Amino acid sequence: TAGRDDAAGYGVALVLWELARRRGLPLAGARVAVQGFGQVGGAFALHAERLGLKVVAVSTGRGAMYQEEGLPVRELLAHYEATGELPRYDLPPEELFALPVDYLVLAALEAALDGERAAGVRARAVLEAANFGLTPEAEAYLLGKGVLVVPDLLTGGGGLIASYLEWVQDLNMFFWSEEEVRQSFARSVAKAVAEVSAKAEALSADLRTGALALALERLNEATRLRGVYP
Repeated sequence: TAGRDDAAGYGVALVLWELARRRGLPLAGARVAVQGFGQVGGAFALHAERLGLKVVAVSTGRGAMYQEEGLPVRELLAHYEATGELPRYDLPPEELFALPVDYLVLAALEAALDGERAAGVRARAVLEAANFGLTPEAEAYLLGKGVLVVPDLLTGGGGLIASYLEWVQDLNMFFWSEEEVRQSFARSVAKAVAEVSAKAEALSADLRTGALALALERLNEATRLRGVYP
């Protein structure tokens, strides 16, 4: 389907946008650091820039590129796709976590941010774009500091939504324009953010707990309606 290739990163950008709007966090000109510049991190950085955020740092396994006034994301992506490298490396990769930014996006490895590294985080929000990007110790520490932690359960739905939209189109043999796909995609993300946020607020809990509770409720209701189990 149109819009499939960058769906995972686009989904993370939309989740950030929706949560920031709901919580009164900065958007226009807000500083973002992105760990990982592959399919997810690169697409996120591009869409974040389009939404008006300022991507000030990106990193790979070799190091991080940092520019306080903002990086030219499109140029960086073209260079990275052509060479497999960033144009330069200003910092060791682990120093990206401690940069003075509004949003830190983990789009690389599992357990990239552990308890020790979490102590240096200065971001208002940490988004887990990679599965299990935070260790439990890091998440507990950040939540204790009042940092907004956005779990992979919420940010990781972009690819799944795109696959569903692709299936719907194939099933009906009726294909949408990229604009139509983007609009439907954005509605699905906004709905997910609203429902997870509402559940977390109702439980006076964090977003991961809210997402898990909502998922279990839906599974329980589906099982009840099927009537297979007592």
